[in-house]
Amino acid sequence: MLLLRLRDAYMTHAADTNDEFLYSLAGLMSVRAGDIDGALPAYAQAVELAPNDIENLRNFPGVLQEGESVVVSEKIHGTNSRIGYVEGTLVAGSHGLQRKRPEPEAMGTNTYWFPATLEPVMSLLDALREEHAVAILYGEIYGSRVQSLHYGKKGGLGFAAFDLYAGERFVDHDTFEELCRRHGVATAPLLYRGPFSLPKIAELSRGATTLDDNHIREGVVVKPTQERFDPKIGRVILKYISDDYLLNDKLAADDATDM
Repeated sequence: MLLLRLRDAYMTHAADTNDEFLYSLAGLMSVRAGDIDGALPAYAQAVELAPNDIENLRNFPGVLQEGESVVVSEKIHGTNSRIGYVEGTLVAGSHGLQRKRPEPEAMGTNTYWFPATLEPVMSLLDALREEHAVAILYGEIYGSRVQSLHYGKKGGLGFAAFDLYAGERFVDHDTFEELCRRHGVATAPLLYRGPFSLPKIAELSRGATTLDDNHIREGVVVKPTQERFDPKIGRVILKYISDDYLLNDKLAADDATDM
């Protein structure tokens, strides 16, 4: 259990820094802990078809154009989750790693398969699998068992979706919101919709979380209202981590030891 929690910490920091060494180290820990399922090619196919790497807006300030229509959601500090169907096979994992499916009685406490216990999530995926060979819901799993910012989930897990891949593409924001609303899937809190400006994004990244707790906001995720690609980063979706979070030594220390 300790090995898996340490693995999750490495995975989170790897995602924030795009550090390939940390990704590799996290993968080795998963193999050692027996948490990786390499028997099915479905997850590898899903990762290849629908990658979801989020670059740092501070590193690519020119990708989003001034005045471009964007949506900004709160970045939840948890563990990356992707769950969905690939050619009829239900798969779950985080970033490039597929996770073994646990026994039914352990599903609700398994970090990566927890979304499969949520009726709204499965309702959405079951509806999409009838029309699409690949349907993947992306989200963040959070709680005191996952990261130092627990958003009121003390001892439990929460899930908030932020992206959906179906029909060989990521769906536009309005379609994502409508499908999640129709099936009752919880989504990352929407903070803003309007013209892009870097000062506005920096402002939105600060302050308290809009979820159920009194701690700070980790940051925000920004993407165009209409999906598009950029030659520098591929699919346009960017994160902006708040200065408050970056300068909070206690949070950094907690994340190194909590996991």
